[in-house]
Amino acid sequence: MSILAVSSLLFFNRFGEYEAYFIYFIGSYGLGVLAYLVSRFQDIGVQRLAKAALILIGLIIAAAAFQQIWLRNFLAWFIALTLFFVG
Repeated sequence: MSILAVSSLLFFNRFGEYEAYFIYFIGSYGLGVLAYLVSRFQDIGVQRLAKAALILIGLIIAAAAFQQIWLRNFLAWFIALTLFFVG
């Protein structure tokens, strides 16, 4: 899920041709799933893994911003972090 989310946010989300396909929206969906797993899932191991994935995706988005800034990627990541903290 994390690999699909990152590929969607960094590649497929930048082209309008993919708006009719799931891969365009899977980045935001994947971040929402990870935020849910971090905040509500019962297994502590899954929570830690999801937290690590969420942080790693944020770092990848920040590193990709050196090439070109896409505010919607930051917005999706910040909303996922807000869902994590507000829960």
